[in-house]
Amino acid sequence: PDPPCARAYAGMAFAHRTLVMTADADPRVHFPLAKAAIDRALALDPNLAEAYPSQGFVRFWYDRDWSGSEASLKRAIALNPSLAEAHLAYAHLLANIGRKAEAGEHARRVVELEPLSPLFNLLGAGMLWDAGYEEEAERAAARVQDVEPDFWLARMLGGAEKTSGGDVEGATRDPETAAEACDQCSQVLAVLGMVV
Repeated sequence: PDPPCARAYAGMAFAHRTLVMTADADPRVHFPLAKAAIDRALALDPNLAEAYPSQGFVRFWYDRDWSGSEASLKRAIALNPSLAEAHLAYAHLLANIGRKAEAGEHARRVVELEPLSPLFNLLGAGMLWDAGYEEEAERAAARVQDVEPDFWLARMLGGAEKTSGGDVEGATRDPETAAEACDQCSQVLAVLGMVV
């Protein structure tokens, strides 16, 4: 087998699982396709760090296998400590199973590794905040505005925040901008539905 092909399968796995998480794709279709691509990638190259974050996400989101997810993400980080995707996935898992301090440490690593990624900074900011690192969280969130002021996820969350603050005009404007940017994805439409 040709190990470089393993990266292509890892990329396919990433695409399939990301479609579910961001684009309203059917998880019953795309998570099994992601699993098949992960299996193929790891059969070709068991030490391919890039395959393990997708495996960790699928085990977490689809299989609800927390320990299996953690094992995959630890393996990814052991193989490549600079793989931001692995730290993000691990922080996400840790935050969801109540290990917020550990999640904050991995979130800190994410924003160090990907200072120009609006997604990584925004998600990292939320986990840093939950872990008690408010100043770092604020800096990461501010970077999102500097890098991509109309990032759809930031606009969606801003709209939700303005709703709770009573700013009806801002609460409507931000999700409308976000809905256009994400092609009317359901996450944004749900927020917009709360304020209209």
